[in-house]
Amino acid sequence: FNFRNRLNQEIKRVKTDYFKERILNSAGNTKMFWNTVNEFSGVRKKREHFPINYFIRDLVNTGVGVETVANSFNTFFSKVGSELAKELPVSVSPPLVDDSTHRVVGPEFRLTPVSDSQVEECVKGKRGGLAPGIDNFLVVLLKNKISNLILPLKH
Repeated sequence: FNFRNRLNQEIKRVKTDYFKERILNSAGNTKMFWNTVNEFSGVRKKREHFPINYFIRDLVNTGVGVETVANSFNTFFSKVGSELAKELPVSVSPPLVDDSTHRVVGPEFRLTPVSDSQVEECVKGKRGGLAPGIDNFLVVLLKNKISNLILPLKH
């Protein structure tokens, strides 16, 4: 009994060390990192192709062909997006900023000026911890220094 417990503890330790080492070695390689995470969590790799035989095995004696089944799948899944879109409620809320006085019809493109309070309200409404831009500038930094950044953000 004691030997079994000790063996299980040793196996657990070796397994932990193995996955720690794999994660450390995957630094900078996201594919290797996620392969390690998936291996650790027991996620199986995706099948290479759609298993249509699984769905048609019960249809062998019905005379329905593979092509008919495939076309039925295509028809069904091609309508999923439009059917879901029909179920979404239509929003009739007013726009966040009324810029109707600045709109120009034609080939001209103009940016609508915004106020300091609009910029501040927009930045403070963002969730913290995000770094949405290519510069990885955290939103929390924008929020903390918004008074210094309003002018550059407006121009």
